[in-house]
Amino acid sequence: MSTIKVDTIKNKGTSAINLPNNFKIGGLNILQGYTSSGSEPGSPSTGDYWWDSTNSKLYRYINGEFKEISIAGGMSATGFFSRASARWTYTNYHSDDWMRGLMTKQASDGSYYTVGEQIYSTDSAWLMKRDSNGVFQWIRGWGNTNMRAQTLVIDSSDNPICLATDFGYGDNLSGSYDPQTGYVIKFNSSGTKQYGHTFRFTSIVSNNSATGLNRSSGIDSHGNIWACFQYDDSLTSPQNYSKDVVGLVCIDSSDGSIKKVYLIPPTAQGGADFPRVQNSSNSMYIDSNDNMYLGLYVYNPSNTSYFHAALLKFDISDSNGGLSYTWSKLYGSSGNSYDLITNIDELSTGEIIVSGYERVEISGSNYYRATVGSLNASNGNFNWHKAYDHTFMEGSDYGMAVDGQDRIFIIGVVEGGITNGYNSYIREINSSNGAHVALFQMDPTGDPDHTFQSGTSYSATSQWRWHFERGTSVGSDLNGNVLITTNPNGNGFDYRPWLIKLPSTISAGTFGTQTGSYAGNLQIIANSSTPSDATYSPSAQTYATFSTITDVTSSFQMDTNYNSGSANDTVFTPTSDGVTHNATIS
Repeated sequence: MSTIKVDTIKNKGTSAINLPNNFKIGGLNILQGYTSSGSEPGSPSTGDYWWDSTNSKLYRYINGEFKEISIAGGMSATGFFSRASARWTYTNYHSDDWMRGLMTKQASDGSYYTVGEQIYSTDSAWLMKRDSNGVFQWIRGWGNTNMRAQTLVIDSSDNPICLATDFGYGDNLSGSYDPQTGYVIKFNSSGTKQYGHTFRFTSIVSNNSATGLNRSSGIDSHGNIWACFQYDDSLTSPQNYSKDVVGLVCIDSSDGSIKKVYLIPPTAQGGADFPRVQNSSNSMYIDSNDNMYLGLYVYNPSNTSYFHAALLKFDISDSNGGLSYTWSKLYGSSGNSYDLITNIDELSTGEIIVSGYERVEISGSNYYRATVGSLNASNGNFNWHKAYDHTFMEGSDYGMAVDGQDRIFIIGVVEGGITNGYNSYIREINSSNGAHVALFQMDPTGDPDHTFQSGTSYSATSQWRWHFERGTSVGSDLNGNVLITTNPNGNGFDYRPWLIKLPSTISAGTFGTQTGSYAGNLQIIANSSTPSDATYSPSAQTYATFSTITDVTSSFQMDTNYNSGSANDTVFTPTSDGVTHNATIS
């Protein structure tokens, strides 16, 4: 058989190249059709491209469906850090507002949205927009009585949608009950409110009728928002379970209406083995094929002081919120220890990466150390799992991200107390086996304002303190760059939310040119230490099984008359206090 090597094919004249028998690679015909239209083309062939002119997205027809192709380019060579703050129009308990950033997501136009909350005498949620370079654009606040922001999603039209838990909605009810309720609010790119709805039981019979949303959320390919809530054990309707179980709500992003509500009990009902959801962790991941991975925890019935991690995989079967089990896994360390899933992500190979923490006793003291594991997406079996030296990351408030090069980063703090300060570390690990690759320390520069609470213990520290939200502070943008939402402060209360975008190659140095008290420039320091990582061997547990979900949609509703009464969701614009700062990280 003869072989012809062709380096270049050119058309003759102005006509297109005609290859009537197609190309064959590996014995398969390769077609290169292309369509530009506002709706999905009919009768496509394998390999066809479709430019969605309505939403400016590129798709290719593979395995019987159009799959989106990222056109954002590779990871950016440079990064940035951005510090921005605002002041509320009402008087707070403290002289400075405590603005706490929780999560950041990037829209397809390059903009970054950060959701957060302002805490103390009057709680409010807030949403901040920055441009593609991290430069502050606007901030909006809403809710004036105990509105706690939780998480954020971006819809296909680049509208930010925030989920929250409201502790004050019951003030609007005619009865005496004041349960926690869920809340969803949608803005457009200009910061104008599109809708706001309260998620609750149709019939509120007590304060135990709570439906507060937590930080486990995501959005599927149909534009549906998925979020978790806890179903209380004292309720007998719509289901009478003896312990708390996990609820899942599916919300139409276009108008905020409910599509489906499910409850997730184990097969054996009752006892301590009912699954719980961690309110402060974002333990939900929805992949491009609408597989949902949900991280929960289950108390060990033989010792209810300790719990084990549960990972569930679901199939989102249709645009109406159809949901079914694929598999579930329960695992944890033996002895007086426990495991918790706080982050879920995916490698380009399809492996699922879960991170969390376990509590261990070392030399008579208890420590919380980070854990990371790689699992087979088809069956949930571990490929590898590791625990990481608590010397460089201790506690539960840390995050994980997988970047565009399949590198895994875990980021968190070692809390040394008032006099010793808080040290924050960026740690890279190998995605093939979890081995250590590199370690960096992050520090703000400049003098912190440690005189704020004169006469208290806080006046004794000249150290900066760090705050990360467990499972939500760390993620990646559309280019695969690691995003860190954090809240360093110099006096224990005055938090100034930072957004850090790491470059493709992390470089040590000081970034920013601010001077004086509370300068707060970003310093990245390379650390040559080789951590002493421990053996981590979580075993499969069998005391709880999961196989059913219960559709209880008819027992829940969205309220649209929220603005009545003393607790309302009126949107306002906090006044900028001028404390904004941007710097490029090379």
